[in-house]
Amino acid sequence: MLCAISCGKIELACYLWRFCESPMRAALLCEHFGRKLKGRHLGNAEELERCCDHFKRSAIGVLQALPNQEAKRKALLLVPAAVAVVVVAALPQRCSLVARFRQLHHPPV
Repeated sequence: MLCAISCGKIELACYLWRFCESPMRAALLCEHFGRKLKGRHLGNAEELERCCDHFKRSAIGVLQALPNQEAKRKALLLVPAAVAVVVVAALPQRCSLVARFRQLHHPPV
């Protein structure tokens, strides 16, 4: 999927995403990768923005489809902290998840 995004083949990346084993992780990594490319001006900015939005919505959809807060928490633990913040911030029920996420990834000293 990352190779497809690098080559500007967003439709191919979206197609491949439907068959991956870890859809939330893959969506967040693709979103993060697209933002990095866009930030370095390495591609069509509009196309990369659409790509990032698509994968961000896909990751949020995966998370919202999980049955309970515990399942959501476990799913977020599988994703690198810098990338997962995108989804945590966009969740409607974000208060408890954000607090728990920060506690897990940034424990008090």
